[in-house]
Amino acid sequence: MNDSTATKYDGMWSALFDAKEGFWGKFGPTTTERRSVCFNISQDSAECNWAGPSWPYETSRVLTGLANFLTEYPPAQAAAAGMTPTHFTKLLRTYAFSHTHGNATNGSVPWVGENIDADNGQWIAHNIAYKGGSVNLDGSSAAGLFSCAQCGAIRASCTAKSGPTANCPGLERTCGGRQYVPQCCDATPSCDGTILPNIDKDRGKDYMHSSFIDIVISGLVGIRTETTSTATASNDGKTTVSTQYPTGY
Repeated sequence: MNDSTATKYDGMWSALFDAKEGFWGKFGPTTTERRSVCFNISQDSAECNWAGPSWPYETSRVLTGLANFLTEYPPAQAAAAGMTPTHFTKLLRTYAFSHTHGNATNGSVPWVGENIDADNGQWIAHNIAYKGGSVNLDGSSAAGLFSCAQCGAIRASCTAKSGPTANCPGLERTCGGRQYVPQCCDATPSCDGTILPNIDKDRGKDYMHSSFIDIVISGLVGIRTETTSTATASNDGKTTVSTQYPTGY
């Protein structure tokens, strides 16, 4: 959309870079504003927590949106929102920083996983998948170690009552933030029936969901091709270059 009139949504960009009450974090923007009462609820016990951790895939979408805002909208609109190429490169550098300076449990660098602690760089879901049978990453738990038997019993009861895809009250607390029964070891003297580390605990090694290359090519360098209905085999559209390098970059 190329509309010279600023919209009510333009002001949200400033919250992205607000480290006190907004979304900004050293390792990427958070998924919930820091001012929210829900910020970081269950941060260390739920693999797929959207109440605070930074999710690289979502960061890539924000980067794409900001590049589009700076490139395809009137310059006066971006200026009114306070956004410049400096903001884009700041977010892109932070995005790259999370890949190369984040703390993966297996020690791999670079690394990208589902979500990362925006302040300390811990790959949260990855760490929980490695940790197995403790509620918190530091091993503390008011309820002690997980009980796979209890976890399975709650899931079975919930499934019988509401179906296999229903969210079950109490299941996440018993099963480490999961709405499913994880792999458990047998209740033997050497294995007390608690949750084992996930079989796919290193699944992040296969991730390429962050559209990093696209962001650099079409965002930072600014190479874009416009395809129109009048394009032919010899002229398939107009290619433009609109870089987002700040002055002196």
